[in-house]
Amino acid sequence: MEILFYSLSIVVTLFLLLIFSLYIYLLFQYKKQSNIEQHVNIKSEYYFNRMLSIIFDKDYLSNEDFPKSHEDYIALERVLVYLAQHFQGEELNETISSYADGFFSNQFKKKLKGKSWSIRINTLHRIYQLDMKSLEDELKEMILNGQIYTKEENFQMMKIMFRMDGFFALEQLSREALKLNDFDQKRLLYEMEDQYVFSLMEQFNELNYKLQLNIIEVIGIRRFPEAVLFLEDQLHSLDSETRIRSLKSISNIGYVENVEKYHQFVTANNWEERLMLAKILAFVRSNRSVNHLVTLMHDNTWAVRVAAANSLMVHKNGKAVIENLFDYSEDQFTKDVAKEVLVRSNS
Repeated sequence: MEILFYSLSIVVTLFLLLIFSLYIYLLFQYKKQSNIEQHVNIKSEYYFNRMLSIIFDKDYLSNEDFPKSHEDYIALERVLVYLAQHFQGEELNETISSYADGFFSNQFKKKLKGKSWSIRINTLHRIYQLDMKSLEDELKEMILNGQIYTKEENFQMMKIMFRMDGFFALEQLSREALKLNDFDQKRLLYEMEDQYVFSLMEQFNELNYKLQLNIIEVIGIRRFPEAVLFLEDQLHSLDSETRIRSLKSISNIGYVENVEKYHQFVTANNWEERLMLAKILAFVRSNRSVNHLVTLMHDNTWAVRVAAANSLMVHKNGKAVIENLFDYSEDQFTKDVAKEVLVRSNS
């Protein structure tokens, strides 16, 4: 019994020693981290003031200002990112980019080749934020080497490339050098400069189907009136999705070039094409448009009837046409839509 008690005492003592040691270790780590953070904060304030002098007073960093420790580099990086995010100006951006290239280029090259995904993706974000042109060749090599990256890395690399060398990025986007999902591809198309969108339109027939559809959709979101003729050319496509998205983008832009190309869609087999036509005819003011809209108010699909009624309301005498349909149409569904629109217009 005494032996058991003695053994148990030893186990408890060792356990308490372990807990105490762990507490001391954590306390030491906390103190160490606090000291590091305090040093980083002090250096961040110092570098912030120095960078303001450089930017506004045409000063420069002397050798004594150069970062000498890991904490110094963290502080300078924080300051450069903060300035890039909160201040605008070509000269300022060039200054920030120049200092980032000078102090972080070699570090970031190593981080891009590391095995840690979080370090790689954070580094890519920093490269974009700081516009680090010195890493252009490194990124091109990553894109062309055939290595498989995550979708987040693929998107970020392409986003950076469109800033550094847009036509190289266009080529890689066209040949799908990096796999992008629909959402990320649309984000790129939405954010890229106009000239690159127009370049893609010129080579449209050579592009893959998914990219074609996304280009058509983003043109409508960005509302390029210059692209209406291009979109109207797509209305001859044998693919229904291409026609639907083209009609939708034209509807978003609110402008047509060749009215004759739209009449065919009054009797289209696909209800979505008839729906888009009903919306487009709101800004094609003519007697023929009114006649088409009356036809579409008798459509089998409720959404088409409603869209046609809404478009009629913006035409001259359109409300009178709807009132006439409400009074005399033999189609109960048409009468219901007419009543709904009229009640809404009077409320």
